[in-house]
Amino acid sequence: MPIATVPVNDERTIVQLLSAIVFCALVVAIAVASTVRSYFRDLDTMKLQLLSISLDSTRSSCCDLHHVSPSGERMLCDRKIVKECVKIWFGSVLTFEDTVRTEVLDILNRDLTQKVFSTPWALGVTSPIILAFMDVSASWTQADHPWELWEHPAVALLLEGLMIWFLFVPANKDLLILLLRLGRRRPRGTCLELLKNLSVLAAAAVPVLVLVVAYGLTRFADRAVFDTENVMLRAVGFAFCTVLISLCNFVVGLGLKAVLRRPGW
Repeated sequence: MPIATVPVNDERTIVQLLSAIVFCALVVAIAVASTVRSYFRDLDTMKLQLLSISLDSTRSSCCDLHHVSPSGERMLCDRKIVKECVKIWFGSVLTFEDTVRTEVLDILNRDLTQKVFSTPWALGVTSPIILAFMDVSASWTQADHPWELWEHPAVALLLEGLMIWFLFVPANKDLLILLLRLGRRRPRGTCLELLKNLSVLAAAAVPVLVLVVAYGLTRFADRAVFDTENVMLRAVGFAFCTVLISLCNFVVGLGLKAVLRRPGW
């Protein structure tokens, strides 16, 4: 955030500030990608454990002691007590095991994937983006600048920041999480692991690069389409491009979700 507190007088400075922000984000992106992929591998382990759950194969400490206390007295079997309780609650042990393998597994899978990396979480993590746009926008509200809402560069810049933060970030977050989940398997070797992290990040960076190109092209949209210079027209054009890119991310995400639902993924 300190890099965004300096006065900004032109769009070149904005590009420089955004480049610095992207570079800082890239420093930690590889470690974050590796951590999230490891998280999804742990979820796979949990799923396998729940799918193979069986009360008949469980053991209790009393079973290891052959149901005899250190003082020589007979002990009740905790496993048998639990099985009787399960029969009372679920009707049978088989029904309980089926419930764990289906309903409980679905709930955990949904809560530990969709609700952990939620949109409010993403907006909170990336809140410095909108704060930076607000800071830079405030730098353009000079007292001697004519205050016309439709033509004021500060308002246009704030609109662009809101579109990036509130619309593009959640859509790209969903795409990134799906790509990390799709490429969660760990390859052999540290170098291959690093390359896989870079590959996933590169795939997720494609919409970001498209957004940057769209931002550059919309700088000329007002003169090319309306033959006039108006910063708000540029902002509206950029907002339209942001909506299209976010929709493309959503469609690609639907395809990745369909792939992840297939057996073996």
